[in-house]
Amino acid sequence: GEKMAKSTGNLVFAKDLLARTSGPVVRTLLLDRPYATPWDYTDAALQAAAVRLDALHVAAGRHTGLALATQAVLDALVDDLDVPRAIDIAIEAGGPAARDLIAVLAL
Repeated sequence: GEKMAKSTGNLVFAKDLLARTSGPVVRTLLLDRPYATPWDYTDAALQAAAVRLDALHVAAGRHTGLALATQAVLDALVDDLDVPRAIDIAIEAGGPAARDLIAVLAL
């Protein structure tokens, strides 16, 4: 990738993203990826984060859910902060697992 610098105009600032979307969507964008790998911001990634966050909230509204799923979500977070896997589990399981993850990540 190209070096990021103010002078090149290729920086994206959080304040600019927050002018376009909500804080939870920005947090989803930043957290829903392996933290130790480089990445580039794209508008498509921001839109995908919004869709993924919506899916998580829909899952949280379901009244079903396995009790073990909440532990699986926590295990994913403890395993090198694997937020993408935690979100996958929470969306699939729904209910308390999704609600707990939303609370933990402030989504």
